[in-house]
Amino acid sequence: TQNELLKKLIRKVEPPLVERADLLFVTAQKFHDEFRAKGKHPYVVPNAVDQSVMARLTGGTPEKLPGRVFGYVGMISHWFDVDAVRTILNADPRNRVVLVGPSEIGLPAHPRLICTGRVPKEEVDGWIRSFDICLYPFRRTPLIDTIDPVKIYEYLAQNKPVLAADSLEMNKFGPLIFTYRTQEQLRELAGRDLPAPFACQEQQSRFVEENCWDSRMAVITEVLNKLDRIDP
Repeated sequence: TQNELLKKLIRKVEPPLVERADLLFVTAQKFHDEFRAKGKHPYVVPNAVDQSVMARLTGGTPEKLPGRVFGYVGMISHWFDVDAVRTILNADPRNRVVLVGPSEIGLPAHPRLICTGRVPKEEVDGWIRSFDICLYPFRRTPLIDTIDPVKIYEYLAQNKPVLAADSLEMNKFGPLIFTYRTQEQLRELAGRDLPAPFACQEQQSRFVEENCWDSRMAVITEVLNKLDRIDP
């Protein structure tokens, strides 16, 4: 948030809340390390994807645009790197960028840039299917290392190449995604046809099974059951 009053409230409320907690779950390794240094024992439970995505892969898809389509789904706000969009568009005349989601910032006018605005949730899978390469173009700020984006799991669940701003949380995906730290690295990657992350349906299905909400809930339940067995 950029709301100064809300920032002040969070800074005031979070420390005593963390201190009182018997259990602490975090979504990012950076949070784990910070709270561990304060004497807590947090559990990392990353974000995930809806397992039913595999059953929805044959649904309707928006009409395929010509060229090589780079797509993004999600809120577009102060954390979004507009310069990355310009770099992709300038890297190759075949490149098009589609931004799916509401925007709180000004976006450049360009004949190969399409901004859909907010769309119904049930249409998101179809939009991802229409992309050739999926984007995570967040600005490199100190906060980027605390973000574990749901959209990365959604992209990979559909076996789409992913081009993402480098961060600590992106490291865990290893060779499944392509990352960049500079506009020059982004320009080079945006000029290539990137391969899909999974070589077969079995690998794709295994990723979804291991990174679905049911899998995350199993971890949380196991931790809660252990706590319940501890003598008071």
